[in-house]
Amino acid sequence: MRLSFRLGSWRFGFSMIPIHDMIGVHSDLGNDQHVLMWDFDDTDECRVKWALESVQYVYRLPNIHLLKSGRSGHFIAYCFTRLSFRQAIEIVAQTPGICLTFLGLAILRRKFTLRISEKYGQRPRILEILPGYRPSEATVNQLNHFVKYETTDQMRLTKKKEIR
Repeated sequence: MRLSFRLGSWRFGFSMIPIHDMIGVHSDLGNDQHVLMWDFDDTDECRVKWALESVQYVYRLPNIHLLKSGRSGHFIAYCFTRLSFRQAIEIVAQTPGICLTFLGLAILRRKFTLRISEKYGQRPRILEILPGYRPSEATVNQLNHFVKYETTDQMRLTKKKEIR
């Protein structure tokens, strides 16, 4: 619900939007090194797999971990390679079907963030590991930057605080 009114040259507003408290993990490994992260919304699993396998082939990437992130048609993925942020953005941006909101927020923040907590009663769960072309250069244990944030169904994100 949103209420607004105008008083002279000012507009005042009030809104009530349901929010969800989330916990996410950042891609940042330190020293401008990042793992790859992807977010796909409103698509099907076959298209996501094709998109990830395509960039995996072009860039000769290690294994990619594909997860169902909750609702139908929503997926996330991780690849435990070490890349500069510029290289990581280049690869993710060239991935067909990537969520543009996810990409834009990553560019603004200079790191990727993916949800690891429950949303709509579901946690992200592994679907498949896409076999890579070389060994991984990082591990899940090296992802040590977490964040609490709020999200709404309208895709507005407000960062709350960093947690370590």
